[in-house]
Amino acid sequence: MPNSPAPSPPFRVVLTGCGSIARAWLTHATDRPDLEFVGLVDIIPENAAKVKEAFGLSSARVGPDLGTLLAETD
Repeated sequence: MPNSPAPSPPFRVVLTGCGSIARAWLTHATDRPDLEFVGLVDIIPENAAKVKEAFGLSSARVGPDLGTLLAETD
């Protein structure tokens, strides 16, 4: 029996824009074991915080600036 390759680590995702389309996408994307949501960006940080809570993304950082979140989730 051949050796199976080691599983790849999940893709680290920073989602930009936390409106209704993002919520629809997250409904399916959060079920994927190959994705790890590490950041949520929205010009209204409260929107990102609501998405974080609604989808149980407790380890995701939240903020209004993509560049800052990318640097923080390096």
